Amino acid sequence: MKWFRKNMVLTFATIAFFAFNIPLTAAAEDLPKVFSITTFKVGSLGYTITSAFREAVEKYTPMKVRVEPYGTEVARMLPLKRGESEITLATGASAVSVSYGIGNFSSDKWGPQPLRIVWRGMTLYVGCLVRADSGINSYSDLKGKRVPVIPGSAAYKANMTAHLAFGGLTWDDVIPVVNSSFMGVYDSFLGGKIDVVFTATSPPRLQEVFAARHGAKWLPLPRTDKAGWKRMQAVTPWNLPADLHKGAGLKAGESVAMGSFPYSLYAYDKANPEAIYAFVKGMHKGFDIYSKMHKVLPRWNIKQATSDPSPIPYHAGSVKYFKEAGFWTAELEKWQTQQLKLFQMRAKK
Repeated sequence: MKWFRKNMVLTFATIAFFAFNIPLTAAAEDLPKVFSITTFKVGSLGYTITSAFREAVEKYTPMKVRVEPYGTEVARMLPLKRGESEITLATGASAVSVSYGIGNFSSDKWGPQPLRIVWRGMTLYVGCLVRADSGINSYSDLKGKRVPVIPGSAAYKANMTAHLAFGGLTWDDVIPVVNSSFMGVYDSFLGGKIDVVFTATSPPRLQEVFAARHGAKWLPLPRTDKAGWKRMQAVTPWNLPADLHKGAGLKAGESVAMGSFPYSLYAYDKANPEAIYAFVKGMHKGFDIYSKMHKVLPRWNIKQATSDPSPIPYHAGSVKYFKEAGFWTAELEKWQTQQLKLFQMRAKK
């Protein structure tokens, strides 16, 4: 009897082992061994935060995360289109350009692309800075000045165009200066080759810019200038007024009127839903890991991930996890249905 009971225990233990582990093994087999994220160049805020996600996702999934830096939005998006990378980090401006087929994505090669939100990230405060001793105090003062453009980045040009429009200017009123990348713009500014930089307020390079010999200052976008905001939003409707109270170039108690839009993770709709689900789950469970790695990363929480998204649908894998975690609401479901319909209308044109 002892021999019989011992063998029965071993038998049931073996059955239990396989019963509980077969689903896990099957799920692991559905996932890529390497999960690739395209992002901004080394030294940028984008590269810093996407690198921070790696440790969290690798702890809670069997996937290895590879972070791939590129200099332009087209270069970051192309691996997703080809199916070579799973997700990308992009501003709301870039993502809308891709989903709506505008700017560099308006050609027959691109057109409206089936982009989906994976994780709605932080809100970016954006604006333009100039040298502190430049004598430039408003956007209208940029007339005749050297202004950067980045070939391959329709979003950067659109945002720069919008800020010029705030001051009642166009590209005919300024001197365009070609730069190779976002990081190249900072180098040009520090080298005295351009007079203004459009940027978010958080990139690490800003500390260097404000500490430079000539210093730097933000050009304000006052809410009271309704005509300016109307001109600006005619070019970049995703840009909204905001007040920055803490950031590079600001002393305690100071604030400046800025613009803002989201900075999020996106994928094509064809991206493996199980891989996206696993990644999003890793982000949620690993929040305590990556949130300590940079001052902006606490904003990359799951509540923010399901709030104020770009006018683009969520990925099916993300929706699956948000529902499971209890963060998907009836309002979001209605919004998702509407955004899917709107994309189908764009794609048919």
